[in-house]
Amino acid sequence: MFIRVFFPMLYMLKRACLCPLRGVLDLLNRLVRRLFTKLEMKVCLFLKGRRPQLSIRKTKNICVIVLCILCFFLMDSQLGSIRSVVEETAVDEGISELDDRHLLFRHSLQDGDFLKKRNYLGFDDTKHKIDKKKNHSLSDSHTDLRFASSLTVVIVVCSHPEHVQLRQTIRATWGNDVKHLGGAAIVFLVGTTTDGSWQELIRREVVIHGDLVQVDVVEDYRNLSRKVIKGMDWVVQNVPRTRYYMKCDDDIYLNVPYLLSELRRGVIGSKQILGALSSSARVIRDPRDEWSVPYTVFPADTFPPYVAGGGYVMSKLALQLLLNVLPNLRLIHLEDVFITGVLAQEAGLSHIGHEGFSFWLSSKANPCDIISCRRIVSVNMSAKRISKLYREINKLLSTSVDSCSNGTSI
Repeated sequence: MFIRVFFPMLYMLKRACLCPLRGVLDLLNRLVRRLFTKLEMKVCLFLKGRRPQLSIRKTKNICVIVLCILCFFLMDSQLGSIRSVVEETAVDEGISELDDRHLLFRHSLQDGDFLKKRNYLGFDDTKHKIDKKKNHSLSDSHTDLRFASSLTVVIVVCSHPEHVQLRQTIRATWGNDVKHLGGAAIVFLVGTTTDGSWQELIRREVVIHGDLVQVDVVEDYRNLSRKVIKGMDWVVQNVPRTRYYMKCDDDIYLNVPYLLSELRRGVIGSKQILGALSSSARVIRDPRDEWSVPYTVFPADTFPPYVAGGGYVMSKLALQLLLNVLPNLRLIHLEDVFITGVLAQEAGLSHIGHEGFSFWLSSKANPCDIISCRRIVSVNMSAKRISKLYREINKLLSTSVDSCSNGTSI
């Protein structure tokens, strides 16, 4: 009434727009009701003629149930198609957004002064300086390493097809140190998946970055040992000029300068494995536990010494020796136990425990742990935490004051 009296034009516009729409909706409602009534009558007559013992009420209930089932299947098919469209859109938008961030990081790291500060262990990287006149595209391939110059270490990052953000974060953070400090290469190792949208994303990552290797192993925790062994075999076949092999997970922060320094000073021998050493670990037998191992697979009560799977390093010779004894042993799905423990014992390899490597429950590294070379690997970290740690390290390196000189953390 208020609108009709004080705003006559608005009231007329409302009637002109809403009244026809209301009429159309009423007409559609009547048509739908009439259609359902006719359908219900036909189904009732059909069922009544086939089964005379059914009452009208029961017949109507059956009709309602049949219609509900039909509607459910129709809605499910529609939702499935909508879900696939949404997933494809999310994949496209996600990878484009992450690639934009990666481009920004790469351009920001082409500053020579920054790289000089980043090289806080004083490596001679004159052979690996960036040529600013050269166009460094995102399709620079690291996967084909057969003709690469001599490498100190090839780093194989065990990842999952769905962990796009972690891979992009690594490329934009400590993965840049791998490229710019020289003497190392990084490769992401993934398995196969039955999800077509993620498989398409992997294909795009290979085209864009060229640093990803996909092995023919279905992604599953119980297939982890098979997947890592496939990656080890790939390194032997495709990276002939590397002294060391490192396996790590995609949720870690790697102190690349400290790792290269330790390897170049000969911290491990040719028949040793470097990492966070675990001894006398008891075998879990409870089948409900994902870490359990049946007695028929491994009868001993304790595992041989092994290093934690978050990150470990071995020589190229040790890698080959492990693959040589592989056919002699029954596979265990616990990757670190099997490869660095059971296989290593069979191959006659020993271990070097290093306090710079971390267990799964170890405390997370802080910037001073990295700059002061107290930590090589920090495990069980999210993509956000890796990026934050990288920013804090760069902030400290950009200042003239040495905040970590006294061993204090920030």
